[in-house]
Amino acid sequence: IFLFSGIVASASAGFLIHNWQPAKIFMGDVGSAFLGFSFGVMPLLHSSSSNLVPRDLPLIAILMLWPFVFDSVVTLVRRALKRQPVWKPHREHIYQRLVIAGYEHKFVSKMYIGFASVVVVLVYLNVRVDGTLTPLVLLSAVILSAALFAFGQRKRELV
Repeated sequence: IFLFSGIVASASAGFLIHNWQPAKIFMGDVGSAFLGFSFGVMPLLHSSSSNLVPRDLPLIAILMLWPFVFDSVVTLVRRALKRQPVWKPHREHIYQRLVIAGYEHKFVSKMYIGFASVVVVLVYLNVRVDGTLTPLVLLSAVILSAALFAFGQRKRELV
């Protein structure tokens, strides 16, 4: 699991260097599907070599990518409530709304990386102390989600 995780992390970091704005290469659907699958499978692979309770695995897998899961769910629900076709292209994700509002892509990316990092560290600590921090992890995810949502609703004053 550590070798697989290290390879995925190293490849992603190498790709990020070339994909940071201004991007020179783009990942596309195949690359992002592989990363999504890899991130989803890693907790399952880890569970076979640890004392994690199987009921905790879905929560861990979701929390590891919480800002991205939250953004997708909010966007899907918002579009469904407006009776917009959810299968058609759009620019309504929170990260897209922030860029359209005038925030630099670099700033938005760093914000998502920061939010994800906070939750990942808390999930890691929670696993290390046998789940006693679960309420703190969930509360943190809710607070960060509310901040992300509120931030995405603001209109930026361009100077």
